[in-house]
Amino acid sequence: MNYKKIPKYIGHYAASPIKRAKIIFNILRNYPLHLFIEITNICNARCTTCLNRAMKRPKGIMPFDAFKNVVDKTCSKGIGIVHLYGTGESYAVTDIIDYFSYAIKQYRANGTHLILITNGELITNIPDGLEVQISFNAGTKNTYERITGMNFNKTVSNIYRLDKEGRLKNNVT
Repeated sequence: MNYKKIPKYIGHYAASPIKRAKIIFNILRNYPLHLFIEITNICNARCTTCLNRAMKRPKGIMPFDAFKNVVDKTCSKGIGIVHLYGTGESYAVTDIIDYFSYAIKQYRANGTHLILITNGELITNIPDGLEVQISFNAGTKNTYERITGMNFNKTVSNIYRLDKEGRLKNNVT
């Protein structure tokens, strides 16, 4: 079931707000609205505000076959939004565009919205069908580089390039 159709679906069966709320609860508990797939927990940044630095689990990249398996098993489950990130930087994965392309093809066919949050330093391309939000953690070069350990000029250059290409639409947070 597509989550966007739920209000119309509910209106046919219940007139009172309480009955509608019960129906919504029963529908939504069977369908996750959000799914997070962490392709990697490797990150190029060293942000002082991030838990990645303190993480005890091994760093690595989800093998592409394992990723495809997760996508294939979940793409028709009525999930509203799939987040393709976790504690790592997805663009640190060499063949990340292959991951994105596969996810976009499978999920978009079922009406699922795909989101990625990135630090922006390694971003090369934003495939159609993927909403990308760039997390930019400071207002000055010195503060940015102190907080993230990344190159301010490189990240800003990537943001301007993507904006000029028309790839960004209010996606800098």
